[in-house]
Amino acid sequence: MLATDPMGEQNLWTFLLEYSVVQGLLLAGYLLVKKRQFYLAALLIVVSALVLNYLYEYFGWYLISPHLIWTNVPLWFAVGPLFFLHGQTPFRKSAGPVISDLLHFIPSVVIIALFGEFYFSDSGAEKIAAYKDMFGKDYHFDFVQVLYIIQILIYGFVSIRFNKSGISKLQQNESDSSHVHLGFLKNTYISLILYAASAGALAIVLALYQQQYGSLMKYYNLVFLALASIVHVSTYHLLLYRSPGQTDALRVSSIQSKGIGKYASSSLSSDELKDLLAMLETHITTQASFKNPNLRISDLANELDIPSHHISQCLNQVLEKNFFDFINEYRVEAVKQHLIDPGYRNYTLFAIASEVGFNSHSSFYRVFKKFTGLTPKTYIEQHQT
Repeated sequence: MLATDPMGEQNLWTFLLEYSVVQGLLLAGYLLVKKRQFYLAALLIVVSALVLNYLYEYFGWYLISPHLIWTNVPLWFAVGPLFFLHGQTPFRKSAGPVISDLLHFIPSVVIIALFGEFYFSDSGAEKIAAYKDMFGKDYHFDFVQVLYIIQILIYGFVSIRFNKSGISKLQQNESDSSHVHLGFLKNTYISLILYAASAGALAIVLALYQQQYGSLMKYYNLVFLALASIVHVSTYHLLLYRSPGQTDALRVSSIQSKGIGKYASSSLSSDELKDLLAMLETHITTQASFKNPNLRISDLANELDIPSHHISQCLNQVLEKNFFDFINEYRVEAVKQHLIDPGYRNYTLFAIASEVGFNSHSSFYRVFKKFTGLTPKTYIEQHQT
């Protein structure tokens, strides 16, 4: 992680890391000002700071500003919590950060307290001496590194579980096609786990073989490039998809309190459920409710004057579908009809998709392929003459 040569050389690796720092900070500012994505912005700032600290050590800048030595340690314990809290934003009742979120950052506070004397009391010369002693010729096993790697792994696995549960609840009650991209968060959690696992494996190799830091710089470059990839993936996701934000926060707790998903005590018989399904299908077809991109199960319940949880029970038990799939299947069928209709030849593909309730290019493509097994272009080639 650190160079034996106090003045490392500029190369392609360091250029990519420097670029990531600038991009991460710019994107964080944009997210805070324009998107109000607090936790994602904070995560990008932390990642940028960690990468910058690596460059600070690699280039020997610590000799000029020794009081910044090891100020990155508390930040490592914030990576997992920020990932987790950002992923939970779309599924929470609160539209923004809450006091209880601070509990996730207790490890960072503990580290600051433990390092307090070093941070605030030791002189610059003492900091440099401690640094060189820790990262001298041979590798010293870093227990703090092991702790934050374990923490990141735990948050990664817990986040996957919460993400899956949150998407399931969302799809029971929402039809917004852009929510399909919340599944993207799972990939970021997997990447986080892989990063932590790789960093842990590297730490074990260093401990077992007592390798010199200078000979392992290329491995550390790769590790920090993997960390910096969070910035690039976030940029890609932000540009391509609508990021899950505070304005999209689901009131899951209020939905649950209304009894959705609690069918054990339901008085509806199988025949009544089938009759309800017929009424639902007739209403959606005649009223074209699916064209509302933000249609919720509560909206449909109000239109039909029936309880929301009866609709949910009907879809789950009779069709074995959630509300998201039920509505978006109607949208896909409408698109399929328009694609082969000569009257829509002059329409763009997304104009057609927008007309039937899709609200982004990317979500339309993914949902269309999910239900047809084909891309829109392939479908047109196979069915249009």
